[in-house]
Amino acid sequence: MADSEDAIASMTPAQRKLFELRMKVNAGRKDNKKVQPRLRELAAEHERLNNGDKKAKNEEHLKKRKEMKALTATGRAHLEETAELASVRAKKSEQKEKRKAAFGWDAFNQERIKARKTFSRRRRHVDGEDVDYINHQNRMFNRKASQAFDKYTVEIRQNLERGTAL
Repeated sequence: MADSEDAIASMTPAQRKLFELRMKVNAGRKDNKKVQPRLRELAAEHERLNNGDKKAKNEEHLKKRKEMKALTATGRAHLEETAELASVRAKKSEQKEKRKAAFGWDAFNQERIKARKTFSRRRRHVDGEDVDYINHQNRMFNRKASQAFDKYTVEIRQNLERGTAL
């Protein structure tokens, strides 16, 4: 003890303050460790209480399901249904039938048939026109080239067609 008091006395004020803070942190750590077992016990007790409620609800739900299965097997499930539940089920099945045609391949096929009837592609080819192109872009290029250079190439083209080119 005397050594620790001498060590504390020989410290600067900043070191003394740091030492005191460390001692407080250590004391807090010890207190926390003392409290932890009690907290664990409380948490376990809380979990036991909650799980008990869940287990009871789960067992009740399973019991109801088994009863309904037994009634369904004997064909008497409809006797346990309320009128409200029966009407909801009937509406649901009607909605399902209505939506049945709106989904799947049937709907897709109907749309395609309708689209095919209304579709009409615009034809770009003009009957009687000489074809000197391979696609629309090339056709436009050839048209512009002929506008610019036809006055110079008419004679050469005629010679090539006749077979008298030089």
